[in-house]
Amino acid sequence: MAKTTKTSKAQKTSSAIKATKTQSTSRTTKPLRVTKMPSVKTPSATKTTKAPMKARTLKEDFNINSNTPSIALMCKSRDYEYIPSTNTFVTGDWVISTKKQEALLGNTVILTEGQKQSAYIGGRIVGFVPTNKRTAQTQCKVVFQADPNFVGDTTAFDHYNWGTGRSVCYLD
Repeated sequence: MAKTTKTSKAQKTSSAIKATKTQSTSRTTKPLRVTKMPSVKTPSATKTTKAPMKARTLKEDFNINSNTPSIALMCKSRDYEYIPSTNTFVTGDWVISTKKQEALLGNTVILTEGQKQSAYIGGRIVGFVPTNKRTAQTQCKVVFQADPNFVGDTTAFDHYNWGTGRSVCYLD
């Protein structure tokens, strides 16, 4: 005769809990199955791809707060004025658009006597003063704080942006 064993309700519950624990544990300890992705053609290592150019603002066109000049002014007459109370220099009149003035603010300026001459003064642009003259083009005076490091600077020497008959050179 076969022997039958009776299991109590508590034993059944305990067995069910153990079975659940081993199932959940076995799920977490199983290694993850890695499926191979289909191969994708990539450009060869010898080819270089250019990133798309982002649109630049005028401020980015100039080297804001850098140690290289952003604009050179050919000022043979040296008709600038020194203001001791603010320790600034104010140049003569120059044709510089309002948009360029905004972009140049905080950048550096140098003054030269010619296109193939080194700078005799330069510094950080702190402002622009509109001219009193009535002209078709926007004219202004450049206000800057002198920096002795720009004396003798040759960045604008024979620069391609001087052009013919121009006395303003944007240094990019």
